[in-house]
Amino acid sequence: MFTLLFIIALSFGFNEAIKGNSCPDGYTYLESSCYLNQCPKLKWEDAMDFCEQHNGSLIVINSMAEGEAINEWLSNMGVHDPFWAGIVGLDDYLNKLRRKKKSRRRLTREAILPFQCVLDKSEGFRCFNPGTAITICEVRPVVNGEGSSTTVDATTASMAITTTTTTTTTTISTTTTTTTTSTTTTTASTTTTTTSLQWADTNILVTNGYKSAGNRVNNTIAFTNEFDSCNYEDFPLKLNAAVAFKDEYGQVVICGGFGEETSNCHAYIDGHWERQGYFLEPNRAGASVVEIQSGKYLIMGGYLNGNFLSSTTFYENGHFVDGPELPEPMQYFSALMLNETHLFIAASRYQLTPALYSPKNYLLDIRNYEWTELAERTLTPSNGHCSGTFYNETADEIQVVNVGRYGIEVYSPNENNWQTANSLLPEGINFIHHSTLIQKDENSFYLIGGATNNGASRDIYHFNNDGLIIVKKDALPFGIWSHVAIAVDNDEFPCNM
Repeated sequence: MFTLLFIIALSFGFNEAIKGNSCPDGYTYLESSCYLNQCPKLKWEDAMDFCEQHNGSLIVINSMAEGEAINEWLSNMGVHDPFWAGIVGLDDYLNKLRRKKKSRRRLTREAILPFQCVLDKSEGFRCFNPGTAITICEVRPVVNGEGSSTTVDATTASMAITTTTTTTTTTISTTTTTTTTSTTTTTASTTTTTTSLQWADTNILVTNGYKSAGNRVNNTIAFTNEFDSCNYEDFPLKLNAAVAFKDEYGQVVICGGFGEETSNCHAYIDGHWERQGYFLEPNRAGASVVEIQSGKYLIMGGYLNGNFLSSTTFYENGHFVDGPELPEPMQYFSALMLNETHLFIAASRYQLTPALYSPKNYLLDIRNYEWTELAERTLTPSNGHCSGTFYNETADEIQVVNVGRYGIEVYSPNENNWQTANSLLPEGINFIHHSTLIQKDENSFYLIGGATNNGASRDIYHFNNDGLIIVKKDALPFGIWSHVAIAVDNDEFPCNM
């Protein structure tokens, strides 16, 4: 194993520990931080473990100057191999590198995510995994001899999550008053804070899906809040049942699904879809994804090679990390955040042959990852349903609306029961499924396309207390279902008519 010993010399442009700063044993002070006196060449996971064992973390590059200084220092010692690096706040660094290379090649944002790529003296950031790279461990120095050394927090740790399913009692407040239902041992008294979009600044992006059975499309269309539309670069693959979310830079990322190269992820950057250096594995066709905290997504269930999945994956800051097991395998199901601490799931298909569907519903407490089983839905269970929220008639409770193959059902968290509400469907429509849902605010949402008793829909629907109405007929250029739709900033997908 290659080991680099830190050799400090004034000719390298670095000074020994400055008076008033000290480092832990085995670390040397350079510039404004402490670095371990050994730098083995390791795989990424082993590099993180190595630094942790030495009470440090992988080096975090905080500025272009620091990155260039570290490269120069290694070069002067005859070391030219790339090293693992985490980077903070480097939009300016990215822009400078792009200008320097006079290329729009993605030295990219995902390349500056901690530990996903390496910093190389000749290439800059290389956004692929080289297998092994130099490991530089870092801690902050003690200032003026006071206190203890601090470790730079720049890793995303894999969480060991224990999950349990219960059927006892819980307190779930989604109202302006306190109401108790009997479902689980968990206590969750919080006010519902469903994310409310700034609708004036929001467009809806639609891509992929089925135009007809076996005929996938890859058109990319944006709709304004007035439902005017414009076209963007086609998605590079033809998929259906993929998942969409936003990375920490607000860029739309689409991963997985059925179709071509389905473990790949693509992000929309500077007007183009670009393949990323990370993968959604398993690819989770027909999975559901929910933003459970700001910038943190839980991708759940799905289908792979004849099997329905009960596993989940967290996405945060460019990393995929194993999440809690679902109570049962499921695909083409719906999920939403019922309040700040509880995730709601309406289960769906769990067996391929013979086709079996679950009527069950669950609540996940994201503080301890315990599952609660709720009352079962009343309509015939199926798959491809969507769930959103709205206020009840007295506006004192947020309720869940489930729109699917056999109509509409409404769930009351306070009463823990379901009521059929097919009267809320538009005239002439008996069902909508395999649509996509955009929650506008706590009391209304949009459905984009989907499969209906009249065939694949081209329409956009709006749901509130008055029911489901068509707000833009024939908005889509063709009927589409099992597609992707996501709310986006209109400055990223402007649609100036």
